Amino acid sequence: MPVDRHLRFPDIAGTSLDVQLQMLGVVEERMEPRESTPWRTFEWLVVLHTRAGKATWETSDGLVQHHPGTLVALAPGVRHRQIVGVGWWQISYLLLQGQWLQHLTAALHEHGGMVVLEGGRRIAGGHADLERVVQAVLGAAPGWDWEAGAGMAALLGRVQAALISDDDALPLAERLTRILDRDLAATWSVTTLAKRLGMSVSSLAHRCVVETGLSPAAWVRRRRAERAKMLLATGLSVTATSERLGFANPYHFARVIRQELGVPPSHLRAAQQPSPLAT
Repeated sequence: MPVDRHLRFPDIAGTSLDVQLQMLGVVEERMEPRESTPWRTFEWLVVLHTRAGKATWETSDGLVQHHPGTLVALAPGVRHRQIVGVGWWQISYLLLQGQWLQHLTAALHEHGGMVVLEGGRRIAGGHADLERVVQAVLGAAPGWDWEAGAGMAALLGRVQAALISDDDALPLAERLTRILDRDLAATWSVTTLAKRLGMSVSSLAHRCVVETGLSPAAWVRRRRAERAKMLLATGLSVTATSERLGFANPYHFARVIRQELGVPPSHLRAAQQPSPLAT
């Protein structure tokens, strides 16, 4: 559980926010190294900023790594848990409900329920917008609702714009990652990937080798191995990790991991301190 937490759910009735929102909560907190939360599901839309430290968020669709500067939007109803790294994890976040958020929530669910936005051109200024809301609500100075509303509108506008941005402008590796990470347990043939990307099989094969140095099939194997390493690092068992990633059996899984990462999966798990909630 958080060691330090500042939380406020202001009464927004009669403020400039009550037309847009049914509920607003802001949180600043710090969590201990190696802390883990139980699996849970929020009824709110969450936008979270990592200020310091590192953590892993696990959802039913995979893992997300948080580091300083990471901004994440999580749709309501997504089952998840957090596993903090070796240092203190310091975060601030918003908890939101309201009709105003319907389109954004739908877009998030289309992207697997959780989207990582880490700065740069696609979400420049998002961290400052979120902190503007947090400080306005926690400070509760006169006019706090207008200040919070302005920061929130700017933040959610940036998130929405990033979600609907033209994926064709993104590097192929990022586009492949987005598609695969939504369902790494699926059987991803080159034909299926090409169709999802709106490309011909030959074009995908050529671009993948040019941009990543790997064939599409090899890239999929490498990505699944990377996600396996992340899951094993949380303390998940070899068998459970194999099942989570859709391998036919643990023996096939172990062979792929050894080929891709040079060590058996048991070594990757044994090298980490397991989560107390690992299965």
